[in-house]
Order: sequence, then structure tokens, then C-alpha cells
Amino acid sequence: MLRKFRSAVMTRTSDVAPARRLVGALASLGSSLMALGVLTFGVSTPVSATPVQWDGNGHWYELVTTNAQGTSAGAIAAAAGHSYNGMNGYLVTITSQAEQVFLDGQVNPWAFVAWLGGSDEQAEGDWRWLTGPEKGQALDWTNWGWNEPNNHGEGHPEGEDYILGWWSGDKWNDIYDNYSNYSYIVEYSADNVAAVPLPAGLPLLGGGLSVLGLLARRRKARRA
Repeated sequence: MLRKFRSAVMTRTSDVAPARRLVGALASLGSSLMALGVLTFGVSTPVSATPVQWDGNGHWYELVTTNAQGTSAGAIAAAAGHSYNGMNGYLVTITSQAEQVFLDGQVNPWAFVAWLGGSDEQAEGDWRWLTGPEKGQALDWTNWGWNEPNNHGEGHPEGEDYILGWWSGDKWNDIYDNYSNYSYIVEYSADNVAAVPLPAGLPLLGGGLSVLGLLARRRKARRA
């Protein structure tokens, strides 16, 4: 019912700003209630989700609903704080219809409104990924909703420079920071492997071996 009502609101052409505020409020409320298990739409909902692998690219995906973020930068930082099986996380990039379908069915079937890792903050209309192996690349595939992206900032001169997924069904919407707090999806790939810290004594060991090698060469030189 919530999704149908939200879609109906978005199709109205009059009084756009109040309608969009209502849509955002409903989306945020729905995500919050679903995270708490109050609103379920007939299925169980996760408090925290175990990463799920997609065979299409070998990447893993994790839905995070318990640490909602109000800004794109906050979601990017929060995603980067996750790791799984030695891989650092990053805010999800969706680059194909097949990937979107997988996320819809296996990672976010509850359609939590969630941050994606894209932006046109550098040049209006030039949407690029900010995260992952695709960082800096233009969006070759998109899933915008009706009349999106429209850069309708509702009094925000900076406009709408970031992306929310599952805004209406599984469609995307452009948004500005601090509109509301939303979930996010963390993506993990072998291209983003966590660095393994060196043992504290390893540099000293290396230095010691270098000194021993130098002494050995000097002894050989004297014998010659």
C-alpha cells in the first residue's frame, strides 16, 4: 500500500515540492518501520543482512538498514568502514539491468530506499560513479524513475547531485544531502582487497638482514 501511494503521489504534476517532501517522508518512515520489523509487507525483514554473492561479477552485496545516513558522503564513508572476507566495502554501483534485478530479488527485496555511489556534483547532468572499481566512470546504464533526474532542489541552490535507489519500486531518484536518512548497500569485490598490516617487528628484521649482508660483503672483500 505504501509503495502504491508513493507512486501515485509522484505522478501528480501540481504542487510538486510538497508532494516530493511527502514522498521522502513516507520513504524514510517506511524504511525505519521495516528495519524495526513493524512494517513487513508479508515477509520477514533483516536487522542486518549477510553479504550475498552475485555470479554475474563475483561481487558480494550487503544491505545495511541499522545505520541510516543523511548524506551521500556519510553513506560512502559508512560503506568504506565495512569489510568481508578480506575485501574492503564501498557504496554500491549498479551498472546493468542484470545487477539491478539481482539486487531487487536477493539483496533488497523489501525495497528499502538506499544510497547509491553516483553523483553529478562536478558537472550538472554528468553522472559518474564515486566509488568502487568504476570510480570516475560515467554511468553507462541507469534506472531512473519517471521524470528523473530532474535536479529539483526545493530551495537548495546546489540542486540534487546524488542518487537514491528504490525510490519508487526499484527506480532511482536524484536527491540532495540531508533530505532524510536512508539505508545503503555495501559492495565487495576482489578489486578492493583490504591491505594486510605488516608485523611491527618486520621493518627492524629487514634492517638487520641488510646490515648482516653488508658485513658479509666486507669480509669477502678483505679476504680477496
